Amino acid sequence: EEDESEEDESEDEENEEENEENEEEEEDVGPIEPPTGSLVIHACASAEKGDELFNTFGQQNNASLLHKYGFCELHNAYTNVCVDVALVEDAVGGTKVRDAAAELGVDVSDDAYFEIEPDGTIEEALLAVLGRAHRGEDEEDDPTTESPDVQASLRTILERRAAMYGDGED
Repeated sequence: EEDESEEDESEDEENEEENEENEEEEEDVGPIEPPTGSLVIHACASAEKGDELFNTFGQQNNASLLHKYGFCELHNAYTNVCVDVALVEDAVGGTKVRDAAAELGVDVSDDAYFEIEPDGTIEEALLAVLGRAHRGEDEEDDPTTESPDVQASLRTILERRAAMYGDGED
């Protein structure tokens, strides 16, 4: 038994020394080296030496392009329009938007926003909040998205959001 006990102690000491060596090695690690290799681009048409080649990033919105590649396109047809809650509140007036959102369980914290997709599809949460915000006190159901009040609010929101882009002459 004594021999086993001495062997266990010896193994423990060796493991401790090994761990200390590994920790020292980890501290000596220098800057992260970029991966090595090559970028391969397959051309869909023949090209001669010196021809300019173009790389397409696909149909991506500007948030995705910025995150992945570090740039945005000025006239990107795939970019969603973000409408922040403050703009919606300003267009509808008062605390109606926050009250309606709270009733519906929609997050309208300070950094919250609604999206309009490139094809014009408006986020369902925005439509629901507008409907609830325009519901009269004596009404049981929210107005539909086609109701004049909801449509007027949408028009105002879109006009104000478009005005934020400027005239494009910059």
